Amino acid sequence: MESQNNNKEVLEAIQELATHMDQRFDAVDQRFEQVDKRFEQVDKRFEQIDERFDAVDQRFDRVDLRFEQLEKSWETRFLELRKDIAIQVEGVYKRIDNVETSLGKRIDNVEIGLGNRIDNVETSLGNRIDLVNERIDKLYTAVDGFVVLHRKLEQEFTMLRSKYQRLEERLVLVEQKVGLAA
Repeated sequence: MESQNNNKEVLEAIQELATHMDQRFDAVDQRFEQVDKRFEQVDKRFEQIDERFDAVDQRFDRVDLRFEQLEKSWETRFLELRKDIAIQVEGVYKRIDNVETSLGKRIDNVEIGLGNRIDNVETSLGNRIDLVNERIDKLYTAVDGFVVLHRKLEQEFTMLRSKYQRLEERLVLVEQKVGLAA
């Protein structure tokens, strides 16, 4: 009986220990349930955050798509602008070439015209200079003739003066002889 009592006591002690362990396991289970609930809450929160990230990702995808479309649009526009600018620049170069050619022709015409005019002016000036030289020669000849005539007249004047003096001297002599002396 004693052994039965001992066995009973051991059994009761084991039962108490098992009950105590059961209670502890129950407490740990409750704690795990609380932790599981908290993890479920955290999981739900992460799911909400994931949903928000998915929404943000979709927005970014739409923004990326817009940027891609905008980039394609701008690339197309820039290519068109480059083509238009290249055409315009080419047109400007053609105009410059045309103006240069036209100016070259005009300058050639002006040079020819000026050459002809210069030749005409040279010929005209040559003729005029020859005419002026002829007139100067005639003027010199006329001046020389005038100088010669002036010298002749001077000589004649000198001769007439001397004749006049001799005539006066004779008149004085005649007056003296006639007695008209004053």
